[in-house]
Amino acid sequence: MLLFATSVENARVLAALLSYHGVEARAVDAETSNAARRQNVEDFKQGRVQVLTNYNVFTEGFDVPAVDAVYITRPTFSPNIYQQMVGRGLRGPLNGGSEHVRIVNVADNITNYGGEFAFRHFDHLWTERGRS
Repeated sequence: MLLFATSVENARVLAALLSYHGVEARAVDAETSNAARRQNVEDFKQGRVQVLTNYNVFTEGFDVPAVDAVYITRPTFSPNIYQQMVGRGLRGPLNGGSEHVRIVNVADNITNYGGEFAFRHFDHLWTERGRS
């Protein structure tokens, strides 16, 4: 699972909580050294880490096709940035990715941001056949 957090602190806390509860997780942010970032990504690719949390790091340029879940917990208002985040999990089997990917959007009751969350632009894509 790849998780997009609301802040650096949030990414770190979520990774720590997941690890505490037995789910191997690592946080990556702009302050993470290049060596540690490479190691965390490699551990994720190899299955030694189940969850990578991040803040503003893996939106672009992150190519690990086997991501099978993307959690977007940060308020995102740009459809382009949202598509980049979701795209981390939508590589598909022909590109070494998963056939099915879980996309979870957290729509908080935050009122101080204003505007419509970007994922609302794509609601029509997430409806499964036979379900509304």
